[in-house]
Amino acid sequence: MATDAKFSELFKAVPNNLVVKVNGDGSEQGFRHVGFHIAEGIESELPKTKGFLGSEKSFLRQSKRILDFGSGLGRVILELMDRAPKAEITGFDIDPMMNRWAEHLLTGKKIKIVSSTLDLPDGHFDLITIVSVFTHLDKTTDFWLSEVHRLLSKNGFAFITYMDDTLFEEMKTKGAHPKNASTAAGKYVVGAESAEGGAGMGTYYTTPHWKQVLEKYFNVEVLKPRGLFRHQSISIVTRKDVQIDRLGLYRTYMASLEQEIYDLRRKHEIAY
Repeated sequence: MATDAKFSELFKAVPNNLVVKVNGDGSEQGFRHVGFHIAEGIESELPKTKGFLGSEKSFLRQSKRILDFGSGLGRVILELMDRAPKAEITGFDIDPMMNRWAEHLLTGKKIKIVSSTLDLPDGHFDLITIVSVFTHLDKTTDFWLSEVHRLLSKNGFAFITYMDDTLFEEMKTKGAHPKNASTAAGKYVVGAESAEGGAGMGTYYTTPHWKQVLEKYFNVEVLKPRGLFRHQSISIVTRKDVQIDRLGLYRTYMASLEQEIYDLRRKHEIAY
């Protein structure tokens, strides 16, 4: 978790509200601290292989092509770079402000930031890290899982966090969530009226139901409820050889996107 004067100067220019949005703690120390421990959790949970003279080497450090899916300000990318310095690392986020400031913070680093997955090649990444993304999705969850499936290499791993029902009950008891959250089989959705993927939405699963969702696309290798900071839960998956109705899922995604654009126009937040 090394810091330097150059990074500190770059960090000072980032709007504090963006740092708080992705990290909670708006300080540079807090930003690096959380990123460090997320990367540490990723590395410790991924499988290890035997190396020279029986030494163990983590899958993260062997990875050649890494995608940080929902990369935000690059909090996790910064730490992945330290652990896999020879890897080709790509960050993906749909928020243009996050991408702009991530590129600012990563000035001089050999990192690629993209705003769409559609031009990324099939089976290209041997590691995909996804932290605090599916925690804010509902209707488009299957579409994005199918994209992860498409992008993941045959022998690769995806590290995906989710929020479980015990966390929902804990947050509700503390008054952090309304008692009238929408419910469906195996999950709770808070802020369902918010934009898909936005910070105003929170989706919580029972672990058996989340496993069922994942198993449509992946082999589930690890499920660890409340395994990250005793807050978010961890799932690690490998690609399953299944046929996916990508066109149908894309239609669902486009319908959700069109509705969001319509709502923004209706509220006069965007003009056309």
